[in-house]
Amino acid sequence: MAITVVGLLEADLPGAIEYKSGGIGPLFGEARTEEPLSLDELLSRIVRVLRKAGLTSVVTVFIDETEAYVNEDAGDDNLDAALNITRDAIDLESGTSFYLMLTHEGDDLSHVITVEGSVDHPSEEAALSILDTARLVDGGGAAADDEEEEDDGEGRDEPLQPVEDDVTFFDDSAPEAQELVEAFLQRLLVELEKELGVSEPEIDVWTDWEGEYDPSTRYPSSIPGTGV
Repeated sequence: MAITVVGLLEADLPGAIEYKSGGIGPLFGEARTEEPLSLDELLSRIVRVLRKAGLTSVVTVFIDETEAYVNEDAGDDNLDAALNITRDAIDLESGTSFYLMLTHEGDDLSHVITVEGSVDHPSEEAALSILDTARLVDGGGAAADDEEEEDDGEGRDEPLQPVEDDVTFFDDSAPEAQELVEAFLQRLLVELEKELGVSEPEIDVWTDWEGEYDPSTRYPSSIPGTGV
């Protein structure tokens, strides 16, 4: 059983303006942040970042609450097509937020990635959020290699014990997988800084021992790369 490692990258944009919305008087209004870019410009720059990072397989695009694009059989590169279809379907100048889901197969990890951005949002929320739920490809990694070496040679007389094997695999592979996910998000951050000059970026990586972020249950089973 493969583990899921979760990585979260959040960042703000420079030049944002805070304001109060709603309520009676300054004490009761909601603190909100307006970003310096239009949604169309922000989404265009994010698409450039994704392409530079090699993320080009888009499953779905939402603008605000409207699904503007979906392709459950996303090909190797439908990034530009997804953006063009979204622009044709929705007036991006009137929108405030976007949500992209992508899949990506690397040498070591299989990723399901969601990217969210907003040009007008509550001040306590980040302007950009990238969530990566990743698994080692084909049970790869040092721990799996060790297990293969141990299994070579004579067969087993006793049946396998999947629970015990899984625990060993989890313990051995989690640190390696977390390092890979963090390095992946760091590369994304480099491109974000070049394209947007993001401020106050934060990266957090953890192992999902409870299965809360398991791609096979968190996302629809028809999405490629979920392992279903």
